[in-house]
Amino acid sequence: MEITGASNLVTGIATANYDSVPLVCFTGQVPTYLIGNNAFQEIDIVRIVKSIGKYAVTVRRREDMAAAIREAFAAAKSGRPGVAVVDLPKDIQQALGSDVYPENPSIARDAIAAFLLQQPTYDFAEWKAQIQRWKEEKPLEMTQCNKAEVTPLAVIHKINQIFTNAVITTDVGQNQLWTTQFLELTKHKQMLTSGGFGTMGYGCRTDFADIQNKNECGGNKQWQNHYLRN
Repeated sequence: MEITGASNLVTGIATANYDSVPLVCFTGQVPTYLIGNNAFQEIDIVRIVKSIGKYAVTVRRREDMAAAIREAFAAAKSGRPGVAVVDLPKDIQQALGSDVYPENPSIARDAIAAFLLQQPTYDFAEWKAQIQRWKEEKPLEMTQCNKAEVTPLAVIHKINQIFTNAVITTDVGQNQLWTTQFLELTKHKQMLTSGGFGTMGYGCRTDFADIQNKNECGGNKQWQNHYLRN
């Protein structure tokens, strides 16, 4: 990634980390001899993302690159998955060096994994059964006062009736809450939503990504739902 693009990753990093999505990001950086000099387009991305990710490092020596990358992938996948960032200065990117990755990352991910294996396992079957009973006894409902009115519930019910093979996307806010509560999901009707961080503008971008995916696969473009709900 170009240097100027690194800061654009911040919201995506926070979103992925919040939702425990394993992600490794590579960012560009000014040459090592310019770091700390307020150089053109310089940004300390490592300091910015350390509080919203699991691992972040600026590689300052070419011989450390392989280890840093391996550590990043180990950090992203171990324990609770999250985000790792490897910041690569321009001169380090251009330098020649070994592409052999060390077998064992030096960070304490193995110790964390071993600790997690020692934790007791729990049976949540009874708790899940209780939640299901509550759903049946007191189902979540929205009153449709006037059948002639266009309400969120009416729109989602119509979507449930019309679209049997679709990808439904939401943005953040009431439309997201209504959709997650009342949309009927199946193997062929799926929903994409931004998750816990509540990233504004997620729905529109996801629509276009889904269009591109459907174009490649030759499927239908069921992307209008997002705009109809907003």
